[in-house]
Amino acid sequence: GLAGPKYNIVKHPRDGSSSSVVAKVSPRWRMSPCLMHSVGMSENYLIMLEQPLAMSVTDLLADMLRGAPLMDCVKWHQDKVVLHVLDVRTWKPVKQKFAVDNLFMIHFANCYENEDGNVVVDFPSYPNAGMLKEMYISTLRTVKGQAARDMAKSYNNVMTRVIIPLNTQHNIPEVLVPTTTLSSCPMENPIVNPNYRRRRHRFIYASGQNAEGLNFGQVTKLDVDTGDVKSFSEENLYTGQVLFIPKPGSQVEDDGV
Repeated sequence: GLAGPKYNIVKHPRDGSSSSVVAKVSPRWRMSPCLMHSVGMSENYLIMLEQPLAMSVTDLLADMLRGAPLMDCVKWHQDKVVLHVLDVRTWKPVKQKFAVDNLFMIHFANCYENEDGNVVVDFPSYPNAGMLKEMYISTLRTVKGQAARDMAKSYNNVMTRVIIPLNTQHNIPEVLVPTTTLSSCPMENPIVNPNYRRRRHRFIYASGQNAEGLNFGQVTKLDVDTGDVKSFSEENLYTGQVLFIPKPGSQVEDDGV
């Protein structure tokens, strides 16, 4: 529309009935929406991390005319990450504005509301979006040896925690929320025990790469309370999405496979 693009929040009912747009969020830069791979949800809130990986609408139209790839119109900016927090009971944004320092992320591990009424958000984060360019087919086909090992370093990330202080009074327009590093072990596609989604969790499971080299993938378990990391790795292992299957009837969070 004339007001520019919006981020649409779409609800997909479990019964297979028609999907619907339940909320629309305006991007911080009216004609340059940011790329977001996923959103997080606690029991009562939906969380969007609008990172500064922006796509210019005018550049996109020009690229379409000349047949250029989408990434040609995507640019990384050294700017903050805007946190959009929507109350799912009303689908209205909370009044207070929040942000965190510059970072890049793809997947959420889990989100939950703590005993203080604040929202805890865990996710792997990168210092920038440079790792996306390392995924180009041309790069993967040509980079070998030490160059390949150097390239792999771009996938190193840290498991990050943000606690959004919803239950605190603020006298400033926007609150810059600090981040905490839970672990420096590279982890991606993180999950928790499905019985603990949107609840306080202790363990995060994820795939990733081993520091030994490109041919060593690994599966990792992180204890967020102690920082303890346990990993399984072997040569020529390429890990994708990990799954945690809880033992039926068990009340122990890490009891399962």
